[in-house]
Amino acid sequence: MATKPAATMGRLDVKPDPKTFLKAKEKTAPLEKTDTGFKYETTRKPSVPSRTEFPPIVESSSKNFLETNKIDSALTAPKKRHEVEVDYLRKEDFGKVPEYLTKVKEVISEEQKARAEAEESARNKNKQQFRLLSEAEKSELLAGLKKNHDTINAEYNTLPIAIHTLAQKQRKESIEKQLKQIETDMERLSKKEVYVKL
Repeated sequence: MATKPAATMGRLDVKPDPKTFLKAKEKTAPLEKTDTGFKYETTRKPSVPSRTEFPPIVESSSKNFLETNKIDSALTAPKKRHEVEVDYLRKEDFGKVPEYLTKVKEVISEEQKARAEAEESARNKNKQQFRLLSEAEKSELLAGLKKNHDTINAEYNTLPIAIHTLAQKQRKESIEKQLKQIETDMERLSKKEVYVKL
């Protein structure tokens, strides 16, 4: 059985030639050549004129276009603009309130009416829920409050000057709170008109 020349184990007996190295794309198949050149499909360029043919001669004019343009522009009058002057005093809606302002005024008036109605209904409800205290009732309530104030104040005066325990602090705070509440009630009852909830 014949062996392949490079199918050996270990070192090669033949030294490789450095001049015959593998080059780029040497083992790949060559690409197919495609014709990508430009071709005229329908029309061709006109043929080149021969040596005997001459282009048509155009007569040169002696007219100076710059000068004629200067003269024309100086002589022509400028175009008049037809600006229509608007007389705002003779417009149809002159002196009239714009529609959007009338709409805004209507919306504002409706909101004010709704607010006034809500306030009136709230006042009526409050009037029905409260009643005016008579002078006799006021004086009776004030006398009772004064009596309570005196008893609680006497209790407050019995407290020691130096307070050390938590229970003593809590008792002092509750008595001060009661005194403050009684004083605010007395101040409210001392007004001319006092209403009470039904």
